[in-house]
Amino acid sequence: MKLSSLFRLSILKAMTSGLADSLLASNVVPDEARSRLLRLRGSKVGELCTFSSGLQASSAERISIGSSCYLNKGCILQAEGGIEIGNHAYLGRNVTLVTINHVFGPSGQRAGAKYASPISIGSGSWLASNVTVLPGVSIGSGVIVAAGAVVAADLSDDALYAGVPARKLRDLPPEGETLIAQAAKEL
Repeated sequence: MKLSSLFRLSILKAMTSGLADSLLASNVVPDEARSRLLRLRGSKVGELCTFSSGLQASSAERISIGSSCYLNKGCILQAEGGIEIGNHAYLGRNVTLVTINHVFGPSGQRAGAKYASPISIGSGSWLASNVTVLPGVSIGSGVIVAAGAVVAADLSDDALYAGVPARKLRDLPPEGETLIAQAAKEL
């Protein structure tokens, strides 16, 4: 029996995608090569980005990452709803961006139908280790999210957030003013 061209192309795409997924996560692949792998999978990736090993990216064609970004080891980008990351953003170890959720179902199966909502992370933001961002969240520019936080709602620009769920702790200084200078003013 002959396989149709479309079916053969589908098989080849699945095999290539699986190989790219393995290479993205591999310790053997240089960090700088992962941006090329993401581009091959359809992601938009700016210049001078570095992605460490352990990276997992589903629906890579729905990922857009600005220039000079850094994703540390073990980051998970579940991008079915779309993920947009601005320039100079840093994601710490094991940051998870989840764009899929379920509606509540009946008691026999509480995980009802799936739905997807996009995530956006503004330029200059830093998500520390083990942060989880839930579907539909927009994180402003210049934001710091403390380690272990769960971001379930939008975060405004230039502020520090922490906790489960993430709550605003304080505003951060505007561009050009250092935290040391601000601390000195508070003395």
